[in-house]
Amino acid sequence: MAAADQAPRHEDAARLLDLLINRSALDVLVDGRYPAELLDWHARIGGAGFIQDGDLADVGEPLDYFDPNYYAPLHVLADDPGVGGDIVPPGIGIRQADPVDAPKTSFNWLIDPEPLLPLGVDRMAADRSAV
Repeated sequence: MAAADQAPRHEDAARLLDLLINRSALDVLVDGRYPAELLDWHARIGGAGFIQDGDLADVGEPLDYFDPNYYAPLHVLADDPGVGGDIVPPGIGIRQADPVDAPKTSFNWLIDPEPLLPLGVDRMAADRSAV
């Protein structure tokens, strides 16, 4: 996720969407726990009914193999109430704002492998003590 504008509210929107789309799954699979920020966010909007007793035991087992998928970068802006976009769900206060003039695939996904490079090494090392 990247903010399409460097204003703090847009940076916050990019962090929130990263939490909702990426970390909500990665932290559970790799660290065996839901991110505290995710639980806090769900508590503010009315709960986390999707979490069932035993979920963490089922999905938090040690991994034999980990292979993230990367399709395209995503640029977002804070936008109340949040119209969403091709990937961004509506109603969460975020609008997808990908560059109009960027090259795209036939699926209308941006073509830009650059954000993938730090994800593989830097982010995993920084976010996790051991994988």
